[in-house]
Amino acid sequence: RVGGEPATRSIPAAAKGAAQALVIPVKDLAPGTEYRYRLLRGETVLSGPHAFRTFPEASRADAKVTLAFGSCAHGERFPKQPIFRRIAADRPDAFLFLGDTVYLGRKDLKSPAAMRERYLHGRTRPAFAELARRVPCYAMWDDHDYGPNNADRRWEQKAAVREIFKEFWPNPSFGDGESGVWTRFRLGPVEVFLLDSRSFRDPDRAPDKPSKTMLGAAQKAWLLAALESSEATFKLVGIGGQVLADYHRFDSYSKYHYERDELIKGIMTRGVQGVVFLTGDRHLSEILRTRRRKDRYPLYDITCSPLANIAWERGNELESPRRVFFYGKSVSYCLLTADRRELVVDFRDGEGRSVGGTRIRAR
Repeated sequence: RVGGEPATRSIPAAAKGAAQALVIPVKDLAPGTEYRYRLLRGETVLSGPHAFRTFPEASRADAKVTLAFGSCAHGERFPKQPIFRRIAADRPDAFLFLGDTVYLGRKDLKSPAAMRERYLHGRTRPAFAELARRVPCYAMWDDHDYGPNNADRRWEQKAAVREIFKEFWPNPSFGDGESGVWTRFRLGPVEVFLLDSRSFRDPDRAPDKPSKTMLGAAQKAWLLAALESSEATFKLVGIGGQVLADYHRFDSYSKYHYERDELIKGIMTRGVQGVVFLTGDRHLSEILRTRRRKDRYPLYDITCSPLANIAWERGNELESPRRVFFYGKSVSYCLLTADRRELVVDFRDGEGRSVGGTRIRAR
C-alpha cells in the first residue's frame, strides 16, 4: 500500500488452462488506494515492483474517474504498438479494449492452439504489457479476435475461442456462464456494460426483419434489466461495431435496425438516463449524436479506432447528419473523465496530443 500504513501479503497461485494463465484474487483492498506488488517464483523475483490503484468508492459524491478505451490492434502491421505506453502514461483508472484485440489469421483459425498462441503474442508485446501491469484492463471481442472476418453465431470454433478469451481477459463475468462473454462492472459514477456482438449474431446478409438479432434474446433482456437497475450517473455500453451509424455500408447495428430500434425504445420507455455507446471497428474516431427531442435526451455513439492499424483519413467523406466530431489522421485512443455532473470526452493521437472531443452533461 502506498501512502498509508505498509503491509505485506503473500498470495499463492497456480497456473490454469492451456495458456498457463495466472488468476490471483486479492481481496479486502481499500478503495481509491495505490498498491505495489511483485511476482515471485519461490524467492526469485519474476517481475516488479509495479503499482496499481483500486477504484474509488461508488457512493462518494466527489468520486471522479478516468477511463481509456480504443479498438483494433494489428500485431503484424504494427508490432511495437507504442500507443499503449501513452495510455499508461495518462494513468487512467481502467482501460477498455473494445474488439479486435488481436487479429486471428487464416493459419491461426485452424486450431485452438494456434488461436491461443496469437492471443499470447498480443498479451506479451512490451508496450501493452506495461499498460496491463499498471492499469486494470477489460475487453470485449469483435470479429477478428473471435474468428474470421465478420464471423457470427455459425463460427464452429466459438466455444474454443471463448475459453481462450476467458484465459487472457479477467473480466468480472462471461455471459450467462455457459455461452457468450458479456459483462458489467461499476467504476465510481460510471457503470460499464460490455456486449458480445458475435456469439448470437445472425449473418449480416440475412434479411433485416424483426427476428434478426445481433445480441440474442437473453443478452438483450439482460442489458435492459441491468441498465434499468443501475444507479450510476453514466451507463457506458461498449460494443464492437457502431450503433447509431446509418450512413455507411460497413459493419454496424444499422443492419439489424429492428433490434436496434427496439433496444433504444426499451431504454427510453424505462426512463434510463445517461446511456452512452462506446464503439470501435471503423479505423476512424468520431462522435455521433441523435437529435434532442422533447420526450427524450440525445444518445451518443463514441467510436475510437484504431489503436494500432491503418487509419481511414477520408472516412468523413461519407457525410452523416449525426456526426459532431471526426478524426482519422492516425492511430488514436479516447479518455473519458466522469463525475456526477458530466462526462468529458477527449480523443488523443499516438503521441498523446488532444485532437478534440466533447462534454456530455448528466441529467
